[in-house]
Amino acid sequence: MRQMLILSVLLAMLPSDTQSMESGSPLPVGRFSLKMPQLDQMRLANDGRHLLVASESHRVCRWDLLKRKKLSQVDLPNPLDARIALSPDGQSVIFAQINKPLRIFDATTSKERDRIPGAVKRIRTIEVSPDGTMVCTGGLSSVQIWNLRRRKVWSLPGIGKRVKQATFTQDGRYLLTQSSHALILWDLKQRKKHHTIFVAREVSTSIAISPLGKFVARNGKQAMLWKISKRKLMAERISGTILFPIRIRFLPDTQTWLIIQRGAVQLFDLLTDGPIGDELELGFDCQFAEVSRRGDRLICVDARGELGIFDLTMMQSGKVEDLQKQWERLASIDRVQAYRARWELLSRPKLAIQVIPPQLQVVPKARDKKIVMWIQELADDSYVKRETAQRRLLKQGPDLIPLVQKVLNEKLTLEVRRRLRKILTLLNRESQKQNRNHQLSRVMTVLLQMGTPEAKSFLRKLSRGATSSAITQRARAALEKWPRFQRLVRLARKE
Repeated sequence: MRQMLILSVLLAMLPSDTQSMESGSPLPVGRFSLKMPQLDQMRLANDGRHLLVASESHRVCRWDLLKRKKLSQVDLPNPLDARIALSPDGQSVIFAQINKPLRIFDATTSKERDRIPGAVKRIRTIEVSPDGTMVCTGGLSSVQIWNLRRRKVWSLPGIGKRVKQATFTQDGRYLLTQSSHALILWDLKQRKKHHTIFVAREVSTSIAISPLGKFVARNGKQAMLWKISKRKLMAERISGTILFPIRIRFLPDTQTWLIIQRGAVQLFDLLTDGPIGDELELGFDCQFAEVSRRGDRLICVDARGELGIFDLTMMQSGKVEDLQKQWERLASIDRVQAYRARWELLSRPKLAIQVIPPQLQVVPKARDKKIVMWIQELADDSYVKRETAQRRLLKQGPDLIPLVQKVLNEKLTLEVRRRLRKILTLLNRESQKQNRNHQLSRVMTVLLQMGTPEAKSFLRKLSRGATSSAITQRARAALEKWPRFQRLVRLARKE
């Protein structure tokens, strides 16, 4: 059980790549025309504001999505044996031509900036790493990795035949390539294969890898997802309800992936493989798609050059009523149902932190004095006072159980001990009906696994309550565990 908890913590608290990536306000939702048919590729810059688009004739345009204005337009050479790729900074275009060195052009002036020595082999796909330091060129039987900083090129061994697509992880360590019969995950740091996934020979236009390299996905007749572990490849999961998806993307939160059809988008949870929120209707046939590095905007373009910007936060958040149901399921006797409810809350932390606080009220410290007074009145000579004190203690509910158990360990008169045992029995009976003890334990685990500043602030607020409250005691215990959970996060980052 302890190993399962540690594994769940590592999966749920993996670092988010959304911090310090974009600046400024989010892009306004809406649609406008790029006036650029025959689009071949698009790339959203790291600043989340500028977009590079290229046509089949190697015409490259740079757009400001915030102002919806075209900043520049250049025409690059267009030989039949050449391919281009757009840089993540939105400033450069990588130009690859067979038997020639890799060239880098300025996206605004079309002037050649640099040449990387080497000879490009037969090329079918080209991809730039998210940090812009590496370029991958793949052809019929080889994949070349170009290091732009060191100005060197090297080839991956045993690549297979007909490399069609390639994509990097967010940190640039892993590379995923797709050939006609297999997906190969490469560890670029060690320059060797990490995993090989044999797939059916069918048309596939999109492959994706999660930011930390834990999941791999591809489209085809259906959307397929694989989980990668250190020692083996986990079984694939197929989203059978989504037929013929156009694009597949992972969001930066490491827990969500989205499947794009021609006219709709659906978010899925990586841990439960269940849909998140309702399907988002796009209103046009999507051909190319990019997700902002914050994960809050989806940019889609159709074949006519019509661009649409859509808000993903509403889909990720879902409905408050749904999470309130998950809160109730945390108290379920069925452990499987409670486990699923916990992951549903973790998959939407921003909304969950709004749902949980109303259910856990801070117990005022003034209650401690009243509790002490009522326990003392259990030994009073007056029968009426003893009965009144007992009723008042019972009204406090199961939250009082830890304190009653502690008091029973002390030296008491026979009358006080008898009444406290009766109170404890009745409170335990009520607690079993509500399953309150398990619910509190599970919700504290959820708050710990969230690992957000809001969750820690809420735990601190609960810990300032009355000492006699079980909520206060559990919140203090959770805060004591917080540094250990942070160490687990650091270990997850190293892995």
